[in-house]
Amino acid sequence: MQAAERIDLGKIKKFFDYNKENIYINLIQAEDHARYVKDLDHAQCIIKHLLFVLGELKEMENHAKAVKPEIVDDIKQLRDKVYQVYRSIVNKTANVDQLANNIWLIRKEFEAIVPEFDTSKCESVVCSVKHNPAEDKLGGVEESGSGEESGESKEEEDDVLGLGELVKLCWKKCYEKLGKDAPPAEKFRFVWNCVREGDPVSPELVEEMKKKGYEPKAAPICVISKMVKEGLTKEQAEEECIKEGKLHPINVYAFLAKEKMGRI
Repeated sequence: MQAAERIDLGKIKKFFDYNKENIYINLIQAEDHARYVKDLDHAQCIIKHLLFVLGELKEMENHAKAVKPEIVDDIKQLRDKVYQVYRSIVNKTANVDQLANNIWLIRKEFEAIVPEFDTSKCESVVCSVKHNPAEDKLGGVEESGSGEESGESKEEEDDVLGLGELVKLCWKKCYEKLGKDAPPAEKFRFVWNCVREGDPVSPELVEEMKKKGYEPKAAPICVISKMVKEGLTKEQAEEECIKEGKLHPINVYAFLAKEKMGRI
């Protein structure tokens, strides 16, 4: 009997891992597609991926009861959020400009549940911003769940963004400043400089961040450049970049967003 139980648990664990991979793959695909959708009448591909995620989350919840019961409530809560986004698309109430970000928030929360996909574990020099997915609310989506009870919010924890998020933010800043119809070469140059050096900010903003207890983070490429070209230590290079206002774009964006929401 014990041998049979071991075999069953092994099979359940295999299906559990299969669920995790399918969910992550489809969240990435849905997020990528959402970046290019301009009209909810052409969002069928996103609906398809989100429905797949909903099905896999339900299966993962059942499998987790046997192999990892401590995350069952987190899976239920995440499933409610996926359902909210799905319904907002079907009902044509979603803000198409916020759609990709909403799916990104869901992906980040899934990464917090599944450690092997968690980009906060990245130790690259470009990973420098802290984000708490449990505190973020989906933009342009009504607070209606799938009818299942959800677990309580997680306590605030550090979530560090990787290079992919940095590039995504730089493109967002590019569209805000240049517009989507700007010449491709001009847009590429803007994004490249944004990733390379950050978007220089004023000394006043740097001082304001310090006064409010929000640590300014130097743009990683600026730091590397000064270390290589000027022979500075990492600490010296970071200090010089911050003095020049060359901060990590996400660091600045996160500060301004939290300040606007009254969380600083």
